[in-house]
Amino acid sequence: MKVLKPFLMLCCCVAAVTFSSCLNENDNPSLKPEERKAAFQVIKGDYTGKLIYADPAKKKTSNKNDTLDVNWRVDTDTTLIVANFPSAPLAAYINNTELSAAIAKQPVQKLDCLIGIYGNSPITFLINPKVITYDKLEYGGKMHKVNIAFYINNRYSYGVYNKFSNAGKVEKTPTMRMQFIIGGVYVDGKLNNELLKKEIAPVLVFKGKK
Repeated sequence: MKVLKPFLMLCCCVAAVTFSSCLNENDNPSLKPEERKAAFQVIKGDYTGKLIYADPAKKKTSNKNDTLDVNWRVDTDTTLIVANFPSAPLAAYINNTELSAAIAKQPVQKLDCLIGIYGNSPITFLINPKVITYDKLEYGGKMHKVNIAFYINNRYSYGVYNKFSNAGKVEKTPTMRMQFIIGGVYVDGKLNNELLKKEIAPVLVFKGKK
């Protein structure tokens, strides 16, 4: 499995919003079919919660995080759908001011994700978000098609469902926590590595309950 090691240090920048990984080198990435089915029966359904991200524009302030309302659904044992994925977190990590402003104006959209349940104590799953596409964005005096991709098949793009908070306290009802990592920006089909800000890890954290 691909591991993006540089994010180990970068993720420390958003430690206030990220959650502890349940992954380690001894994890078995596979479950028996009946175990995966049982885990899905537990986590399936609709969730209401927050999307939390560390806004690079606030790096010199005491509160670097922005929080937005978001909803998602675990639809099948291999699919998860974010119903109202906002554009603001994506715009925040774009270096080009004009492009960032154009993305920020875009409405929320549905984001489909593939998931793979691999643990049941707690229930854990890998997440492969699909590409966000903006077909017509105007910047630089031209119209462009912009795609924003996330890291996939990556151990730091995952979800956890359990009753424990970040501090290890037992919560009354289970919470689902997920983490996505923005991987790259494509303009008119070409990857542009200079468009993503480098000073802080582009990590998006979701936290919600049924």
